[in-house]
Amino acid sequence: MTDSKAPGTTDDIEATRQVLAARRAAATFQRVMIAAAGRRFGTRLSSALGTARSVSWQTLLEIEDSVYGNPAVMSLDSAVLETFPRLRDSRWLPGDTGDEADLNRDEDDMPIVMLIVRSLRDAATQADAE
Repeated sequence: MTDSKAPGTTDDIEATRQVLAARRAAATFQRVMIAAAGRRFGTRLSSALGTARSVSWQTLLEIEDSVYGNPAVMSLDSAVLETFPRLRDSRWLPGDTGDEADLNRDEDDMPIVMLIVRSLRDAATQADAE
């Protein structure tokens, strides 16, 4: 006799519910982050020549702070929020937040605000170049 549980047990249903809740929370977080970055930059992430514009560390912090202060994000499960690497208090943040942020690095623990702003910048640069 095996000790495995039959599919569809209460444990399976709860695990599925948790996974779906985490996915919804992640989607909410990302949607709020993209909207905040879009409001901050508008169409100014690239020039008319298709070159990327610089972004300061301070700007990234402001976007991140606005996201974490958003009521929709504040209502999310803290365990889900902890899965998103933050810029504030990370090794990424230099002493002078007025400096240009290095969005071209590619590391596993890169803060989510950097990844999203970089993606938006790259998309704007590509669209302007076409």
